[in-house]
Amino acid sequence: MPHHIMMGANRGNDRSWYCAAQNQMAPGWTGDDVVTSKRKTFDGSRDVDRPCIGRPVGRLSNWARGLGAVVAVGIFAMSVSSAAKSGDVYTIARYPVQAVASDAVAAKNQAMAEGQQRAFRSLMKRIVPVTSYKQLPRLKLGRIVDLMDGFAVRSEQNSSTEYIASLDFRFKRKAVRQLLMSYGIATVDQQAPPVTLVPVFSAGPSDDGGLGASRGPYRLDQGSRDWLAAWRGLDLRNSVSPLKVLPLKNVVRGQAVRGLVEGDNSKMTILQEEYGTRSIVLAFAEPRSDGRKLTISLIGIDAVGPLRLRRNLPIDQGDLGFTTELAAVIGLGILEGRWKAVNAGASGSAQSAAGGGEMVKFTVAYNGIGDWQRIRQQLTQIPGVSGLGTNAVSARGAEVTLLYPGGVAAFQGRLPERGFQLNNFGGVWVLERL
Repeated sequence: MPHHIMMGANRGNDRSWYCAAQNQMAPGWTGDDVVTSKRKTFDGSRDVDRPCIGRPVGRLSNWARGLGAVVAVGIFAMSVSSAAKSGDVYTIARYPVQAVASDAVAAKNQAMAEGQQRAFRSLMKRIVPVTSYKQLPRLKLGRIVDLMDGFAVRSEQNSSTEYIASLDFRFKRKAVRQLLMSYGIATVDQQAPPVTLVPVFSAGPSDDGGLGASRGPYRLDQGSRDWLAAWRGLDLRNSVSPLKVLPLKNVVRGQAVRGLVEGDNSKMTILQEEYGTRSIVLAFAEPRSDGRKLTISLIGIDAVGPLRLRRNLPIDQGDLGFTTELAAVIGLGILEGRWKAVNAGASGSAQSAAGGGEMVKFTVAYNGIGDWQRIRQQLTQIPGVSGLGTNAVSARGAEVTLLYPGGVAAFQGRLPERGFQLNNFGGVWVLERL
C-alpha cells in the first residue's frame, strides 16, 4: 500500500492539508493499497483522522501561490521513453511529495528523501503478496537510493519554505528481486492481462429501476465525474493489474447496470459486447439511503476470474469526492491482491501425487452448522474436487482445504454454476453463496 505525503486539493473553506501516512487499513476493506492517516493543517493547529490516498499533487494553496510558485513539467532525471506503451511495475509514477522546512533547499531535500522511502514501500506492497507484508525489510535511505534507477519530475511547486512535487520513481528490477530473495520473500512482478474497468455512479435507485439523479446533497453528474476521475488518477499502467478505464457508454441502459449490481449476471454480456472484451469489471458506487456511507461494488471478470464484491465506506465529513478517491485506491489494491495471491501461490500450490490436483485453501461463511453441512456436500459433488478437509469449524465459518486440478483459479471458475463465489480479501480466500 502506498505510504504518501500528499498535498491535497483545497476542500471547502480553503483548507490546505498534508498527509502523514500511517500503516493502517481502512475499516471494512482489505487490499494492497489502503492507509489511514492524520491530516494536519499547515500551521499544525489541529489533526483530523482522514484516509490518505495516493492521488497526484493537487492545487497549490492560495497561501503558497501568494509566495510565488514555480512549476516545472517534464523534467527528467532518468532515461525513460515517452513512447513506451507497456507498464513497468518497478516504476512508482505520479507520486506526490511535500515538505516544509526552514528554506526551499531544505524543504526539497526533505521531500525527496521521504518520497524515496515511501515510494520504495509502495513498490514492496505492489509486488509482494499481502501474506508476506510482515516480512518486508525496513531499509535505511542510503540502501534505498542504491536500489533506485532514477526519478522523473512531472511537476513541482515551491515557495521560500515549502516544496511540493509529483514524481516518478524508478527502481532496479534485478537488485530489488535479489533483495527480496535474500529475505525469502516471493515477488509477483509479471503484469496481469489488461482489464477494462467501467466506473458507474448512481445517486440512488430511480423510479424506472436505473440510475438515480440525486440523493440528498449527492448528484449523478458530479458523482460520475468524481468516480471516473478517481480511477483515472491512479497509476494504472504500472500496476501488476493494469486497467483501461472507460466511461459508461450511452447505449448501456441504467436498468442493465442496476440488474447486474443486484445479482443478474446475465447483464454482464451487455457490457462485454459493447466494450468488445470478456475481461471487464463494473465499479459501481452509490450513497446509501442515509447518505453516510458509499456502497462500492466490483462486479465482472478480471485477470483471475469472476468477481463480485460489495463493501461500504463512510463518506468522510460529507466529502464524496474524497471518498470516491479512497474507494478507487482500495479497489485497485483488491484487484492487485487477487492477481498476486494466485500467481504467488498464496492460497497453496502443493501438488498431490494421488489426486493430481493443487491444494486450495479458503474460508467458508455460512448461517449455521446445518448450512455448512449442505455446503460441504455440494463442494464434494463438484467434479475434480478431492481430499476435502476442515482445519477449524465454528458456528459461522470453517477453514477448508481441498485438491482441485488447476488450483484456485480453475476452482473459482467452476463455482458460479454451483451457486457460489470465491473472492480474495487481502490474500485470504472466502467462499460465499451468490
